[in-house]
Amino acid sequence: MLALASLPLLLAAAEPAPEAPAVPEEPAAWPEVRPGRPSFSDTAATTERGAIGVDLGGTLSDGYLAAPVMLRYGVTEGFDLRLGLSQAVRPSAGLDDLYVMAKVTLVPPEEGSLGFAISPWLSAPTPLGDELVSGGVALIATWPLGGDFQLDANVLASIAPVRGSDARVEVDPVVAFGFPLAGPVWGWAEAFALLPGTGTEPSVAGSLGLGLEVAAPLWLDLSATAGEGPDVAPWSVQLGGTFELWGPGAP
Repeated sequence: MLALASLPLLLAAAEPAPEAPAVPEEPAAWPEVRPGRPSFSDTAATTERGAIGVDLGGTLSDGYLAAPVMLRYGVTEGFDLRLGLSQAVRPSAGLDDLYVMAKVTLVPPEEGSLGFAISPWLSAPTPLGDELVSGGVALIATWPLGGDFQLDANVLASIAPVRGSDARVEVDPVVAFGFPLAGPVWGWAEAFALLPGTGTEPSVAGSLGLGLEVAAPLWLDLSATAGEGPDVAPWSVQLGGTFELWGPGAP
């Protein structure tokens, strides 16, 4: 009788305890900063879903000074929309370039495996620019090598009408290698070429840059570029800053 009386207690003890209700994770105070380099190359990463990114920059070269601005919004993870403005300061002040673009990550980059993205863009006419619509698409590959080393390869194909002649088609390959330096400081080296259509001399250039993760939402970049050819400046210096915050649709 004693054994039979204790059987319900033994069965109850053998049953698994009910699981505690899942506690929803608190969203991060700031989105992950995913800066674009202020030079020519880009990575396959997109703006985090629901995040708004602001890229401010300055480009100084012989006789030319500009202050580009880009606004980015992460529509979903792996897809963002961008609006770019380039404010010319010298030799004449005014809106130099206005363009809209999208970026889609087709394969997310992971350590040891290639990631791919595509980024179409369209440039609107401006008083200081060509006053003609142009457009193109960037094909982007990113290979995280491990240990915070990264290799990026881009091919930018663009077409732009030229007054009084056929449209100009250009293909620009870019290769960049990113590497850690010390603590929050990163570096990259970059080589690129501008290959316009038949009858125009190509241009080549290279850049060296530094990136600094100042705080959770802020990233700073500095790069120097040297080039040779009709479509690049002999030298230029680029300064960039990226700030990101949560916007509509944030997790």
